[in-house]
Amino acid sequence: MIHQFVPQLYFNTIGKHPPILMIRDGDTVITTTVDARGWDKNGESAATRGNPMTGPFYVEGAMPGDTLAVRFESITPNRDWAWTTNMLAPAVIDPSVAATLPASDIVRWTVDVPQGVAFLEDPTPGLAELKLPLRPFLGCFGVAPSNGQFISTATSGSYGGNMDYKGLVTGTTVYFPVLVMVMPCKAMEKSSVQVSKYRWMFGLLLAFKKAKR
Repeated sequence: MIHQFVPQLYFNTIGKHPPILMIRDGDTVITTTVDARGWDKNGESAATRGNPMTGPFYVEGAMPGDTLAVRFESITPNRDWAWTTNMLAPAVIDPSVAATLPASDIVRWTVDVPQGVAFLEDPTPGLAELKLPLRPFLGCFGVAPSNGQFISTATSGSYGGNMDYKGLVTGTTVYFPVLVMVMPCKAMEKSSVQVSKYRWMFGLLLAFKKAKR
């Protein structure tokens, strides 16, 4: 079955949130995300910044010990601009160097989907001809972690989370361990999946498959 889902609520943690859509083994979900700052396709604030997540979706019949396969059938930008910052993230460099960095600013990029490229809206002279090929990937998604935890979408672990791996593109299948039973609306217990993104806006087409135990 194909499900069309328009998100209205987002979470900044991965955990046993009440799922908002029940799906079955082999189903497909077509949905969208907001960006890492919670900006939607119109550039309006739709969620709290910090990798807000679309979902969760729960997969009927998935049990702890199962493996859940999530395939990205399509990941498409649904906004004609994106953003980065003009400084390295302090967390990825030596703390003593990070302390000397100036404050970062937002830098906007034009996203030309028909041409398949992105380029700076206001480049410095040395970057005026820079055009980067589009290869959209999903930076943050996963399943509910064990032990009833609600874990920040800033981190990652065996449940997924903020992986920021550029190989998570259209055509990729990701395998997650089903770690918990989730109780949606105090009615049915299922496994749940949440998806988010990073600095782009995406339209997503995801297919779910429960691998055999």
